[in-house]
Amino acid sequence: MKKLYIFTVFFLFILGNSQTYSFDFLTNYTFENTDKKYSNESVNYFNSDDFSYYLKIVKLPERFTGTLYDTNTNKAHCFTITESKVKGEIIFTFQYDYSYDLKPNRATKNFRVEFTTLPETSPQEVTMKFYSSKKAKKSNSESTLILKPANKNLFPMYRLSRTALSDSMTDDSVSGNYIVERELIKEGKATCEFVLKEYKNVELDLVVPTPLK
Repeated sequence: MKKLYIFTVFFLFILGNSQTYSFDFLTNYTFENTDKKYSNESVNYFNSDDFSYYLKIVKLPERFTGTLYDTNTNKAHCFTITESKVKGEIIFTFQYDYSYDLKPNRATKNFRVEFTTLPETSPQEVTMKFYSSKKAKKSNSESTLILKPANKNLFPMYRLSRTALSDSMTDDSVSGNYIVERELIKEGKATCEFVLKEYKNVELDLVVPTPLK
């Protein structure tokens, strides 16, 4: 897996009437299905003191983009990212493109997720069961979350990276100062993993201008 390093960020905006979002932590979770030889990355930037917003990075052969989700304003802000190399340093340039309103995901609004209590002794694991409706008695899938101690509650980083289920959890679904290191997923005979491949401290500020496009 190619690691992602950020050394310098140039801003293409005139400051003034604008809003600045600050990020101090990066995670790279990978969804892996060994049977089907399928994997998919979820790279996100967070403010570890404020999970009301986060930045999701998508890098494909045809495009390199970032989407900043702000749940306080119910807005998403889209950027085109350009990657260059200057004197051996990788530089990302973020260009603001447009914004749009966030809408509730009706397909997942009735999902229910239940967690077991975190044990007081090692290993620090909890079981997570997923139900397709509020009243369902039989779970559709079951996961084991393997936790790693952290200096604050970093569970929201897993929750927001796990896009399909994020609305069915809360930031304190797992209490205590932990980061989710691995999720072992069982759905029928299929088994998958959601693995924290990389995490690190970063310094990134993004400016969203006003008026919005």
